[in-house]
Formats: sequence, C-alpha cells, structure tokens
Amino acid sequence: MITVYKSKIGVELILILAVAFGLIAVPMLFSGDYKPLILNVLILVGIFYILSKTAYTISNKNLNVKCSFLVNRDIDIDSI
Repeated sequence: MITVYKSKIGVELILILAVAFGLIAVPMLFSGDYKPLILNVLILVGIFYILSKTAYTISNKNLNVKCSFLVNRDIDIDSI
C-alpha cells in the first residue's frame, strides 16, 4: 500500500516571506529600479514552487521524501 502526504504551506511561512520580500520590494518600487524586483519575484516563485512540490510517500517500510528537483531520499522507517 502506498500513501502520499503533500507538505502544507503554513500561513506563518507565507506571512514571513511576504513581509520580508515586501520590505525589500517597497524601496525598489519607489526608486524605479525594476530589475532587482523582477529577480526577487522569481526567487519568491521558486521558493513557493519548491514548497508546493514537497511530498512524503510511504510504501511498505520505506519513506520517500521528495522536494521538487532538490531532494529525493529514501529512508527505512525502522531506522527512524
């Protein structure tokens, strides 16, 4: 039997990221320099992509942790 659990993105994490990137973005908007702002938006999209693609799969006695393209690790449940 295979069970898949998707990772949830908490409201706290969204608020922290929004405040952090918002504080960085406001001076850029007023200065008219949009290139760093575009870079920050791309970084934020990348962070949310990685968080949304994190999943935990349990099959038999094996736990597979998959975090988008960064992590794909198998862990024996008995060793935990």
